[in-house]
Amino acid sequence: MGESSTLAPSARERALVVAVGGVLGAIAGWCAPLLLGTFVGELHLVRVVLTVIDRMSSIGGGSGRYVVALIGGALGGILTNSLVASLNTLTVDRHSLYVLHARKTKRWARSQVHNIVVEKDSFKSCVISIRDAHDVDLQRTDIDFTPEEVLAVLRKHGWPARMRD
Repeated sequence: MGESSTLAPSARERALVVAVGGVLGAIAGWCAPLLLGTFVGELHLVRVVLTVIDRMSSIGGGSGRYVVALIGGALGGILTNSLVASLNTLTVDRHSLYVLHARKTKRWARSQVHNIVVEKDSFKSCVISIRDAHDVDLQRTDIDFTPEEVLAVLRKHGWPARMRD
């Protein structure tokens, strides 16, 4: 593939998101008995869960909430890890363009691509439209980087890219 550039969340950003998800899950697990008992305590399943937590707490010397917090933290970490893994990435070199979308990588050769149009979508994301010589979309996908970052990477490797007017 030669020298390439990749637009993807860094390892530090990925780890931070997973850690925050785990902490939020642990907090939710810790607060679950209070929240469940207060808002939906009349449901049979909720009463059973609260009873199990109370029994675990009494047997383990108050450790039931810790167990629920650990379970919540693990679930939060797993959920955010799967969300981070599903983010779209873009890898560019002189000859090929690789778009990872929905956990599938699509390779585009320079001969297939006539133009790439970048559209601003929201605060820090954009939509890229890869087009052929007939100006037909070959692929259209969102990517969580600014249009300027996407254009810079594409132009660095000589790809025909422009901002949508």
